[in-house]
Amino acid sequence: MKCPICGAVNDDDARFCENCGAKLSPIQSGANSFTAPGTSNIPVSRGSQSSGYTPKVNIIGAGNTDNRTYASSLGSISNTGRGTNAGYGQPNQTGFATNRNNSTGYQIPYTPSNYTNTSQRPSSGRGSRKNLIITILSVLAAFIALLVAEYFLTGGSLLFGGIGGGGNYKRKAENCVEYFLDGNLEKVAGLSKGISQSSLSECGFSDSDEYADFLKSAYDYLYYDYCENISYEVTSDIQNTDTFRQMEFTVHCEYNSKPYEDILIVNLYKQGGKWYPVLYSYR
Repeated sequence: MKCPICGAVNDDDARFCENCGAKLSPIQSGANSFTAPGTSNIPVSRGSQSSGYTPKVNIIGAGNTDNRTYASSLGSISNTGRGTNAGYGQPNQTGFATNRNNSTGYQIPYTPSNYTNTSQRPSSGRGSRKNLIITILSVLAAFIALLVAEYFLTGGSLLFGGIGGGGNYKRKAENCVEYFLDGNLEKVAGLSKGISQSSLSECGFSDSDEYADFLKSAYDYLYYDYCENISYEVTSDIQNTDTFRQMEFTVHCEYNSKPYEDILIVNLYKQGGKWYPVLYSYR
């Protein structure tokens, strides 16, 4: 049987054209038309068939499972302008693979490797910045703790030792006065431990033992064991050289409900970057 659409010769009992897939049916004598499934009659010119002309058929009825013409016609649809996924039922879209799954015919969802493999994820830098900040704060805290400990233990300062004529000379002198008013004479003498003998001699003491005796007699004479409401203030701070200062303290107190004021003079000597206070006199 000859196909009225493409002119291909098929078996007499064939239901569909083996070449174009058109449904074959006996042609009524005297009729020059072919009715495709779901279409109206379309005139067919036998002369055009012999010259290779294939009439265009308006394909309808895609749901007809017997209409192989519809299935074959999809292959001839141009993909121009429809993206790389044209012909698969949807245009190419961002976030989907450019190829379909050959086994299912559906699009393969695109999952970037840097979201499935943590080793390939781009680093935001937050973790490294956080660690850097923690490290800096830890070092700063340790440094401050070192300065505070050195300040209270020795009265000196590792950082500000050269400022203001030697740094914490004032704190050293205040420690000397505070220990003296509390009656802790051993600590007062300990603040001058390590001072040169020449500096101690400038204050009128032949050695450290004589200085210790002076501290005891001064404390006993001023009767601070019996005084109340004791306070002090700096009334004079004189810098003679880079290695010597003299500070005057006025001590306020009450004895038998009467106010008294005493003057304590402290000489300070700088040796090896540290200040050594010596209670020089009282009145």
